[in-house]
Amino acid sequence: MPNVKVYVDESVLAGVTERSEAAMAELRRYLCEALGVTDAACHIVLIGVKSPAGQTPANVELVLLRRQDRTSEVMTAFCSRLRDLMTGWLGCQTAIRCTLMETELYFVARQPT
Repeated sequence: MPNVKVYVDESVLAGVTERSEAAMAELRRYLCEALGVTDAACHIVLIGVKSPAGQTPANVELVLLRRQDRTSEVMTAFCSRLRDLMTGWLGCQTAIRCTLMETELYFVARQPT
């Protein structure tokens, strides 16, 4: 259930728009492989923002369900690799923020498919 929001300053986003679809597909592949989830479990959005000077131009926020194998060490390595992937794609400094949720605190309402 990776819920991923990628916030990118509009000035950076303008330069990567052509590559964004391929990059998000690569991001999904990495998430599925690294977290052991299916494509259908991933929800990824790319959001253009206007941020003040001196602030990190790209921020990735992830919310994941807690699992025993998602230890602090594993998640730190995962986030570092994700930061490197995103920095390479965006060509700018990127921050990763990851939150692990308890399954009993996660609720969802979706339209039937």
